[in-house]
Amino acid sequence: MTEPSERSMVLGLSGRAVVVVGGVLLAATIFLPWYSVSLASGAGHVSGIALSGKAPELGVLPAIGLAAAMAGAVIGRVPRALRDSIAGPGAVALGLVGLAVTLEVAVRLNQTMQNLYGTSFWDAAALGWYVAMLGGFLILAAGILRVVVPAERFAPAAA
Repeated sequence: MTEPSERSMVLGLSGRAVVVVGGVLLAATIFLPWYSVSLASGAGHVSGIALSGKAPELGVLPAIGLAAAMAGAVIGRVPRALRDSIAGPGAVALGLVGLAVTLEVAVRLNQTMQNLYGTSFWDAAALGWYVAMLGGFLILAAGILRVVVPAERFAPAAA
């Protein structure tokens, strides 16, 4: 049987690892294709960097991702009282902003991409968009679990 402090530490580490992975995914999305269509002249991909010309808010995703990854890596060094009060709400906020930016780009550029390439954004969303959604959901889920289920609840009762 693991000690309560060991179990809390493992749960805290796994939650931080999820936030770090989500942050890395969000940061990497700018380099992945967000829109992919097959044209008569061949297949076309629009990466996050190229799409940021039409949607400058995409530049926020790597910043959010790097902030989440750094916070997930550093939060273990912060005193426990401060960590318990900021880790969950901070992750929830970063996850919500990441999801909101990702969805906003898709909604706003839907008609523009259809006019340019003949296919709506929703029909041609590529890997980058899905990875951004996954990264945002990972960060959000880790934050919600941190807020709703404190690590002490997982510790076994003292015998």
